[in-house]
Order: sequence, then structure tokens, then C-alpha cells
Amino acid sequence: MFEPICFLNLCKEMFKDEQYNDEAYLRTLISRSYYGLFLIMRDELEKHGILFPRKGDDHGFLINELRGREYFKIADKMKKLRGKRNDADYWTNKPIKEKDLIFSLQLAEQLLLDFNTIYKTNIKFVGFNIAK
Repeated sequence: MFEPICFLNLCKEMFKDEQYNDEAYLRTLISRSYYGLFLIMRDELEKHGILFPRKGDDHGFLINELRGREYFKIADKMKKLRGKRNDADYWTNKPIKEKDLIFSLQLAEQLLLDFNTIYKTNIKFVGFNIAK
């Protein structure tokens, strides 16, 4: 079974490597950081009996489910990270800069820490060393 934390680990490794610094990589890393976190949260919630429709808007479903459990700060942060992912994936006329990636990586890391505090997952992640 694929472990979604691998997406975050890949982002971490690529962020440290100077060859991955053009806009295509920035967009890809923002996207993978979001999807890694989304999949971690979705899979963990499913272990706790939450069934995702797996139709159209599982991303919105996740955010609403977090809000419904009164995890408002996590839901709001996830919505911000999803917005950054949407910018990176869909809005080619919007420039994506390294600061957008740094924001996304830091937000993903904080979300993972917050989520792990609530659900006590066994997910191990060292974190991003943002200073290159």
C-alpha cells in the first residue's frame, strides 16, 4: 500500500535540491504537499468510520468533516492549503514563487502536526528544513 507521507518526503527532498527551482517544480511541490496531506487525513478519518463519497468533492467533504468535528483551525488551514494547490494546478496565468512553496510546505507541516495531535497517528515526518 502506498503511504501518502511519501509525497511530503519527496517535497522535502526536492525542496533541498537547487536543480528543482523553476516554476514547474514549485507548482508540483505545492500540489504534492497538499495531496499528501489530504490523503493522510482522508485515510485516517476513514479508519475512524467516516466514509468519503469518492465522487466529486472529497476535498470539500474533508474540510466540512473537520469543521463538523469542531476542528475549525485545521479546517481553515486545510482550505488555505487547498487554495494554494488550486493556484498551482489550475491558474497558469498566476505566477508561483518560491515564497508560495515555502508557505505551503510550512502550512502542510503544521497541519500534519495538528492532525497527529488529535488522531495520534503513527506517521513519522521529520519536517522541512526551509533554509536552503
